[in-house]
Amino acid sequence: MFLLRTKISTAPTGKLLSVEEAKTHARVDTDDDDIYIDSLIAAATNWVQQYTNRVLITQTLEGYADAVPPDNDFRLIPAPIQTATGFEIDSYTTADLKVLFAATSYRVDMVGSRVHLNWGCTWPTGGLRSYDAFYVKWTAGYGASSAVPDGLKHAMRLLISLWYENREPLSELTLSDELKFSVTDLLRPYKVFLL
Repeated sequence: MFLLRTKISTAPTGKLLSVEEAKTHARVDTDDDDIYIDSLIAAATNWVQQYTNRVLITQTLEGYADAVPPDNDFRLIPAPIQTATGFEIDSYTTADLKVLFAATSYRVDMVGSRVHLNWGCTWPTGGLRSYDAFYVKWTAGYGASSAVPDGLKHAMRLLISLWYENREPLSELTLSDELKFSVTDLLRPYKVFLL
């Protein structure tokens, strides 16, 4: 399996849920814990993104690998690919020169979050440096908060409420099966599996 080491080059703007939305779901009617609830929103966003292998709000990502993909295609994680515009694949030579890979040599499957080589094309070979030789830049996410599916947002609300009510570490034994299944069942349709 070919995986890229990714980093965020343009961070998302805004939050997926407001403090008020989280407080309404958790039935909190005081402002005393707003800073704490805001931190729970960030933690729930990270948890959902890690579990599903997706990013939720638009951001630009860069991915690096020490070699070109071994196959004719590879999956981009995190998904979903938002647009093929601005999509870029490059390689780096031993002299650290950046070489743009022609966009006519590949196609982007935005639904499957994959990049496929076009027929008769090959990935760059020869003279590539031994580290970070392959580079991909893409925009991922659903767009603004309003475009994120409700199932993902509701899973976050459940997590925020759980963490707000239980500030000590939780074990598998203390979580109700209903809650565990609720969160994972809400997220399962959105999970991108690493194949």
